[in-house]
Amino acid sequence: MSSLSLIEVENMLKKLVETRGYGNFYVTGFTHGVGLLTEEDPITTIVAPHRQYKILENMVLVSIHAPLPIPRIGTIKIEDTYLIKTNKPEKLTSFSYEPI
Repeated sequence: MSSLSLIEVENMLKKLVETRGYGNFYVTGFTHGVGLLTEEDPITTIVAPHRQYKILENMVLVSIHAPLPIPRIGTIKIEDTYLIKTNKPEKLTSFSYEPI
C-alpha cells in the first residue's frame, strides 16, 4: 500500500479551496488524530512537523479540522471522523450535510 503524507493531502485540499476562490482564507492543518483524547497526534494545525507523517491503515483521523473563515459570511467548519482502510477511508460519523 502506497500511503500519502498528510501534507500531500493538505496541498490537494488547499488547491481545491483556491479553485473555488477562497484561497486567501485557507487555514493550514486539515486533520488531527482521534484516540483517548479529543485531539491527538498528528495535530497538523499547530504542529507543522506532523504534516510530514504518512497516512497509515487503522489511523483514526478527523477531517476537515481547520475552519475556513470568510469575511462578511461566516466560518465553515466540518469535522468528520474516518478510519483509514487499505482501499479508502471509512466514515465513522453519520451527520449529513451538503456544502453550498
